[in-house]
Amino acid sequence: MKTVHAWFKEVDAAKIADEYFREYPIEYENFCRLKKTVAEIKEAYRLRLLEFLEMLCKLEVDSTAQDKIFFCHKIYSNYEEKVETVLCTKTDILACDKPETYSCILVDFAEVMGYCIADTELTKKNIYAVLAQILHEMTFFGFTQEELNEEREQLKASIKEAATGRTRSAGEVFAELGIEEEETSEQEKEILAELQEQERKYNQFQLVAECKKVKNLLVAQ
Repeated sequence: MKTVHAWFKEVDAAKIADEYFREYPIEYENFCRLKKTVAEIKEAYRLRLLEFLEMLCKLEVDSTAQDKIFFCHKIYSNYEEKVETVLCTKTDILACDKPETYSCILVDFAEVMGYCIADTELTKKNIYAVLAQILHEMTFFGFTQEELNEEREQLKASIKEAATGRTRSAGEVFAELGIEEEETSEQEKEILAELQEQERKYNQFQLVAECKKVKNLLVAQ
């Protein structure tokens, strides 16, 4: 099984960028203050992503966390079947049918580069989607290690604030932002809850099924 770093060095960076923007379209309204055209914003964002990919390929990999492994499984969401990339530990996969899943948000870039990607058929078939989803988590708070470190400090401060009881309800936050909560009937809520539960069951079924395939690969190593 190859690492994330090895995959990034092997595949076509332009195709990763294409897949990234297909899955995560640019929210152009966030760039209104820049007074640039849509084409200029798209080109700048794409260039920044390609530069980040180039940086990752040159990065010295932290190989101390080789127990972590990415793979994808099918999910049904928003009336569409697609794949979702998850991160687990090899130890959990070998020990149980439903391993814990993790996020690589706020994890050092060098460490994520050392994680493995499973050689399951579904993962290899959707490798560009898998790499795009990993990229999205890695860049959730920015394209530099400095931005990542700054966000960690802000998170620590937020945790301390929450520990003192200084929290607000969702309703208070919505009111502050001027967002009106949609009114829904009890029947509508029940139907939506049923739909969400069926989606959850389907997604869990697919996760467990794909975990078994990853487990077989690990045992065969």
